[in-house]
Amino acid sequence: MLRLCASAQCRPEIGARDALRALAPYAGAVQITGDDALTLTGAFIVIGSVGFPIVIAACAAGRIRPNRFIGFRSEQILTSLDTWLGGHQAALLPVALASVAALLLGVTGLLVPLMVVRAIALFIAAVALFGGGLLALTRANEAAEAIIDGRDPREN
Repeated sequence: MLRLCASAQCRPEIGARDALRALAPYAGAVQITGDDALTLTGAFIVIGSVGFPIVIAACAAGRIRPNRFIGFRSEQILTSLDTWLGGHQAALLPVALASVAALLLGVTGLLVPLMVVRAIALFIAAVALFGGGLLALTRANEAAEAIIDGRDPREN
C-alpha cells in the first residue's frame, strides 16, 4: 500500500491502482518520440566516441594509474604498472579506429533527416564502438600477457 500526501492533507493508504489514477494527469508531461530517442542515442554515441580514446590514451600515458574504475581492467592488465601501460598502448589503435568510425556515423545519424537512415547509422556506430572496444580489450590482454611472460608486446 502507498500513502499519498499533497500539501497539508494526507490521504489514507491506497492501492497501486488508485495511486496510478492519482498520477494519471501527470503521465503526459514527458513524452519521448522515436526521433528524440535517436537524437539522444546519437548524442551518447558521439560523446562516447570522443571520450573513449581520451580515457585509453590517458591510461596508456600513465596519467590514469591502475584502478578498478576507469580503463581496461582485466586480471592481466591490472597485474602491474607495466602491464597497465603496455596493454593500453596496444589498445590505442583499435580504439582510435573504432571511435573515428563511430563518430562519423554518430554525426551522420544526428544530421540526416530520414529516420530510417538515422537509425541504421546509429546502430552501425554502436556496433563499431562496441566491437572496437572488444578488439582493443583483446589486444590489451595479449600485450599484458606478453609483458608478464617477458616477451615484447609488439611481436603479437
